[in-house]
Amino acid sequence: MTTKNNATRAANMEAVRRAITRAQSPGLELLNGYELQAIEYLVAWVAEEQDTAPETVRSVTGARFGTGDVAGLRREDYDEVIRFLVGLRLDEFVH
Repeated sequence: MTTKNNATRAANMEAVRRAITRAQSPGLELLNGYELQAIEYLVAWVAEEQDTAPETVRSVTGARFGTGDVAGLRREDYDEVIRFLVGLRLDEFVH
């Protein structure tokens, strides 16, 4: 996938690696590497389509789901995160 900001690809992949290798808290199941990678690709797509930075999309998504980083999203929220990103319209946040 080509994005306007290919420099973020390395950061995205690092986030995936962190998600795979981090220790999980008891009772809290976080996204696995494949789920996180899918979200990162969707974040890049949303950013490209809406002519904004992927960091903006990540920030809005993290705020919506109560985490500072998409790597901290809970596995039980995965489907809802996908729906949120597909329907996200950043221009509605400004008005």
